[in-house]
Amino acid sequence: MMAIWIDAKTNEIFHEKFTYSTVGRIDLSRRRSMNRTDPLVFGWDDIFVVEANGMSYQELNEASIKHSSRDMVISAFIKQRIHYKELLNLKFNSPPKVKRTIDFSIDMADYVHKNITYNNSKVVEYGFRNLIFHVLNAGIFCRAANNRRQANYWSPGLNGGLPLTVKGDPIHQDTFLAHDFGHFAIPDLVFIGTDSILHRRAYIAWRMVSEATTMALADMLLVDALVKSGVEYDFDKRRIYPLFRDLHLTFDDSKTRIDNLKRVIHANYKYCLMGDDSFYVEMLSAGRDTPSLIEFKKKFCPFFVEDFRWTEHNYENMVNRCEEISRWWSDIEPIRKFVDSERIETIDDFLADMQQKNPEAITGSSIEFIDTIFEIIFDRKIRPILDLESPPLLEPSKRLFKAFIKWISAQLAITSKFHFLSESEEVRNKIIAHICTFTDRLMSLDDVAKIRLVFENYLHCLAEKNLISHDDEHTYAELYPLFDPFYVNYDKDITHYEDLSSISERIFSAEHYRQKQLVQTTRCIGRPLTLKERFYISAMLDMIEAGGGQTLDGTFVIRPGVMILSESPIIHRLGMVTFLLSGISIETSLEFVAHREAKVARLTSSKTNAMNLPLFRVQGTDTFKQRLFLANLITERMQFELISQPRSTWRENGNELFNMTSPGCKVTAICYTMTLEDFHQLFIGRMSPSGNEQEV
Repeated sequence: MMAIWIDAKTNEIFHEKFTYSTVGRIDLSRRRSMNRTDPLVFGWDDIFVVEANGMSYQELNEASIKHSSRDMVISAFIKQRIHYKELLNLKFNSPPKVKRTIDFSIDMADYVHKNITYNNSKVVEYGFRNLIFHVLNAGIFCRAANNRRQANYWSPGLNGGLPLTVKGDPIHQDTFLAHDFGHFAIPDLVFIGTDSILHRRAYIAWRMVSEATTMALADMLLVDALVKSGVEYDFDKRRIYPLFRDLHLTFDDSKTRIDNLKRVIHANYKYCLMGDDSFYVEMLSAGRDTPSLIEFKKKFCPFFVEDFRWTEHNYENMVNRCEEISRWWSDIEPIRKFVDSERIETIDDFLADMQQKNPEAITGSSIEFIDTIFEIIFDRKIRPILDLESPPLLEPSKRLFKAFIKWISAQLAITSKFHFLSESEEVRNKIIAHICTFTDRLMSLDDVAKIRLVFENYLHCLAEKNLISHDDEHTYAELYPLFDPFYVNYDKDITHYEDLSSISERIFSAEHYRQKQLVQTTRCIGRPLTLKERFYISAMLDMIEAGGGQTLDGTFVIRPGVMILSESPIIHRLGMVTFLLSGISIETSLEFVAHREAKVARLTSSKTNAMNLPLFRVQGTDTFKQRLFLANLITERMQFELISQPRSTWRENGNELFNMTSPGCKVTAICYTMTLEDFHQLFIGRMSPSGNEQEV
């Protein structure tokens, strides 16, 4: 391919030849449709088999891993012309001399020790250096991005690294970096494959409260320390400190400092997450007409609206990849203990803890839920750090081990994406086995280099198999993203942005969550849902989720819901237990019915119109092909119904007869009652390691 482009700055014309060839063969036996053109297949994608991986272009495309020769030359162009000429780095205060995007030879403690701002006596007195030392001891590494994908990524606590961001002056640079240090003190909750309205709320609310908290820590607490120590600088231009100054709160008194900081952060997250400025207004003598409040809202409303959109998109992208991420979390189980020791918390663990300690927040409104998250973040992550004496720094080899474990744990997610390759399991097991030998939790740079070489050789293997591009290979050697890039814009006119209160209400509402699922269902079946279908699917989803079940694409149940409805007040062998199973397949429900010792009531019927479009149960650790097959089957079935009109042709029996032709994996719900002494007889599902109904 000959590439020609014009440099926008110099108008200079460039041309260069990029070439790539994909070795493959034509295999007519893979033709998807012999008698007619399949609209889902482009050209000869279904019969062109890539020699390097044995998969057809169509199979690769359906798995979102197709890389044609055209993709490869575009990748080469991007790598040569679009990647940054230099690694992004700090500009002032002796910036680290980074050699690659994730450079473990850089000890950020060295930078902190030399930094005038962070060692300012007032900053130390306010406790901010305590926070930085806490982050250093937890294991941190810097990120000097080489391309836009690396610059956009964000994952404090795992493989994101502390971004080195260029700013126009030393104070702005230090304040911005302090903001990011704050995020590493409050690392994001980790998504491990489970989706529900509570998981969604927890992930988004935690990250957004973290954003509001770190803003107050850096631009109010830290900046106030600099102001009080006499640093000369225009602190008003950021539009944050003037608002704090007008609150007439002080951080000088150690007895009231933490409580005043909590008041500020509380007011800040109320505005930033809900658009509620009333807590700021209460503390301002001029109320809502205070110029600093007006300017603050004008400046930062777009930031938080876009951060909401960015965070919501990241969560939804992880949900779309939930099977990969669930496999990843299971695959790295032997080294999770090292990550857990640094208080990296999963959404599941957080919600389980909240259910035990704050059950009213689980069942309450979204506002109560967010308020509880703020209290948890402040009491667990902020108060203990700022209240204590500055902790001594751990030895470098121990901090290096902690930092590297976080990075490599997340990087190994790519081996779970390509789980069907033998090389993936071999490399993952080799790296995990090596890490488990560090019983003293001390690591050298040579150890890091050896493990990175194994990982990079694996990435090269993927590129040679045409499973990733060479641009991917270069990027993933530093950062394999747990969610795909998404870009937002903070610089439009304020009229372009949604109101903060409305975006908050929408994103956290259960109705919005359900509507998104129904949109996915509509997309899957290729036509709008009827009112009856919407009602039925919503009711079934409610039951499944109430029992801890989960769906994908608004249509496919990957884990049934199980919920106890009643139990005997006294536990004895004849005690009765009734539970609701929702989202199990019709096939499984028949197995339950076959148990003579139980009383079973099925809650769905093929006689109803709603059962024309049921949800479907898919099973195993990778349901992609099952979901693809069923989606195609649904389309074919609807085309048949449109042409043949079976419901009217067979009159009063037509509805039931046609609904019964749905596959046996369509879902149902049953109430199941039996005595405790009979539970030893309860065995459901075929004996297969691939899944089936083993969750029940």
